[in-house]
Amino acid sequence: MVSQTISMVRKLILPLVVIAATGILTLTAHAADPEKAKEFFNQGLNAEKGGKTQVAIDAYKAAIMKDPAYYDAYLNMGALLFKQKQYDDALAALKSATEKNPKGVDAFANLGLVQAQLQKFVEAEASLKTAMQLDPKRTDLLKSLAKVYLTRANYAEAIATVEQAHKAGIQDGQTWFILGKGYQKTDRANDAIAALNKSLEFDSKNAQAWFAIGDINLNREKYVEAASAFKSALRLDSKLVRASFNYAVAMEQNAPDSVNQNIGNWEQYVRLARGNPKEKSNVDVAVNHVKELRDKKSKMTSE
Repeated sequence: MVSQTISMVRKLILPLVVIAATGILTLTAHAADPEKAKEFFNQGLNAEKGGKTQVAIDAYKAAIMKDPAYYDAYLNMGALLFKQKQYDDALAALKSATEKNPKGVDAFANLGLVQAQLQKFVEAEASLKTAMQLDPKRTDLLKSLAKVYLTRANYAEAIATVEQAHKAGIQDGQTWFILGKGYQKTDRANDAIAALNKSLEFDSKNAQAWFAIGDINLNREKYVEAASAFKSALRLDSKLVRASFNYAVAMEQNAPDSVNQNIGNWEQYVRLARGNPKEKSNVDVAVNHVKELRDKKSKMTSE
């Protein structure tokens, strides 16, 4: 999940393997014509300013055809392809950019963002770190690097990187969320709750933050707080069906004798999760548990 804005040359420049509608093309051997390449490049810049993305991409491609070493054309094309969610083509473009200019900070930064989007997290970490080594002032990359660390379960580095970002004045709901998750995974429950609540101050609609708070409270046997957080998570994201499962757990742990209520909670989870392959085992557990609760209700009634 890449949320950071991808970098582009201010005048729009960039080198890349030639990309057409059908993908990457092989460059044929032609004499380089830097002047003509610059002309095409400027056409690309103007097209971008006019919101004509495909025209701009074609212009940058033409610039590269005229000058295969045109780093800026690759860079800008890669950025536009990224915005168009053509991630594989963007990856090829930006790899070419780093080959043309091994000291191109923006190329490595953008490459890392694309690699993260493609879930190539090992490569993304390397690219982002290279960009920051080339330019230590690129603190704007710290959040993206922290996300990569979190995804790779390198929680200590995720925490350290967010703390570095905060010291640099970079903080938002996402940085606090990453910090909270890092604390959660390293058994620092109180710190995690504090960071996640801080995240919600920036974005109260972050369902994942609410879910994480619920998860922590459930593990701490604070069932009322857990149920409330899971309910908020599910209200914000109806596809987060695991929140419904955990809500049913928390509610039953808090009030085991409220059989009708607990049956209703478990049945709600089953309705939401049925057909979801990732939830199959939990659905089976829930269905069987509802039967147990109905038996319990029947015995209570007969008594």
